[in-house]
Amino acid sequence: MNKPLNIIWKDICSLYTNNNDTISTLWSEVELAHTAKGRYYHTLLHVGHIVSLINSHKDHINNINALLFAAFYHDFVYDTTSNNNEKLSAETAKERLTKIGVDNETVRLCYDTIIATANHKKTTCNDTNIFLDTDLTILGQEQRVYREYTNLIRSEYALYTDKEYVTGRLKHLKDLITRDSIYHTSIFNYKYQDKAVENIKQEIKLLKNITRTT
Repeated sequence: MNKPLNIIWKDICSLYTNNNDTISTLWSEVELAHTAKGRYYHTLLHVGHIVSLINSHKDHINNINALLFAAFYHDFVYDTTSNNNEKLSAETAKERLTKIGVDNETVRLCYDTIIATANHKKTTCNDTNIFLDTDLTILGQEQRVYREYTNLIRSEYALYTDKEYVTGRLKHLKDLITRDSIYHTSIFNYKYQDKAVENIKQEIKLLKNITRTT
């Protein structure tokens, strides 16, 4: 049985500090951010999914703590009107982790990994590439799950008109599907690539139909 996220948080933070009040305060901050009004997909459920994937692929990861911290902080700031979310989230992670005594190497990898989620392009770091792949496994799920995901994303962008949303979403999807591979590691590519391409093509078709009727 998987541990609750708050327990996983406490376990990892306890490796660096014995100040339970600080650990609890930081957790409350993470929890509050991910339960904020307007979040439908980028919630603690998404964090938990990534944490689970990281733990299940730990044999392929060099610095698992950095990736676990990145899971908790990569969507800490999530404002659909901003293009600076990743930078702000990374800066928050850097400040908070330094505060509890996390080593510089782990802080730096966590920071760089969060920054990399801005475009999800392949990096020279295997750990970061694994994290990027875990973040996009939703694209390679069964169609019912994928459709639910797209509905949740649309809800997060509710302040945009259909035309505005479709334009931005199509740009993002076309960028992903024209890459040599959506996933950067062989293990994720093998498991999710084909289904992700199928799902994205179907969504692009649906979005184009919306533009024709608006």
